[in-house]
Amino acid sequence: MKKVLLVLMLIFLTGFNAVFADAGWENPKSIRTYIEPNDKKMMMKQAFAKWTQLTNGKIVFKYVTSPDDAQIKVKFVKDASKDMKNLEQAIGVTHATFAVLPSRKVVLNTATIEIADHAPGSTGKLMLKDRIFRVMVHEIGHAIGFLGTHAHSSDRQSIMFPAAVSRNQDVTQNDLNFLAKLYGW
Repeated sequence: MKKVLLVLMLIFLTGFNAVFADAGWENPKSIRTYIEPNDKKMMMKQAFAKWTQLTNGKIVFKYVTSPDDAQIKVKFVKDASKDMKNLEQAIGVTHATFAVLPSRKVVLNTATIEIADHAPGSTGKLMLKDRIFRVMVHEIGHAIGFLGTHAHSSDRQSIMFPAAVSRNQDVTQNDLNFLAKLYGW
């Protein structure tokens, strides 16, 4: 009996996680966004603007002045991986929460993006701005729906590839196709 309950629980949890893997914002044209004050705030706004431009205005970020009013919050931290087990050398991390609508559709509820501006590890060198910008664009990708089984791309040219391997990484057509499918565009 215990084995049957364990198997049923594993099936439920696996299916439950799969549902959350394909969650987007209920209203992607008005995502309330807060970016904490920092010398990199303007660069972060440019990264958000890139996603708005590439989605032809189908995803829009509305800036709010209080983190309490935000759906997406951006924090600048010394070490983005400090709270994540089994995660080393992270420059950016996104934490998301979900809500279940009355229709039983699962949507993103909040996302917190942490961006580090120093390289992880003992050297702690300041990173180049173009690398930080690519990390910002990548983490925003997670905050708009690249989660679960679709968190990362296997395409080394995609901004959603799990590692910064090239200065040529950018949002690809496959990335945009995934968002179109996720949001039903």
